[in-house]
Amino acid sequence: MQVKPNLMPHRLLNSAIVLSLLFTLLVGCDRRRPFTPPAAGAFARVSERQIVGTYRWFQNGIEMGDTKLEADHSLTSVRGEKKKGYKWELQKEGLLLIWDKGFNFFPTVISDGIYEGQKDSSLIRIEKK
Repeated sequence: MQVKPNLMPHRLLNSAIVLSLLFTLLVGCDRRRPFTPPAAGAFARVSERQIVGTYRWFQNGIEMGDTKLEADHSLTSVRGEKKKGYKWELQKEGLLLIWDKGFNFFPTVISDGIYEGQKDSSLIRIEKK
């Protein structure tokens, strides 16, 4: 005597999953809520003229040297290197320094000319001279 497997519980389970997903999509996507734009970033009121200059670079509280941000958006590293790929960009969310092999992002304005961010697990900070 051959016993046929009962397929009914599997069908009920699949139907329950589909209904659950459908309910989540319909209820979770309330189109009546008004769109709220993201809040303006800390750098929204900082001008490019304010960024240009020489900065002391700190990593975990240790001064690493000076870096210079130029008006043409180029920059000089703490080792005194100035390469074509080194540049900076001011965004409303923060200050972005772009290097050949990476970048540093400073999303926090401590005060005029003092900006903080993180590099891996290290705190980085630049202070305008």
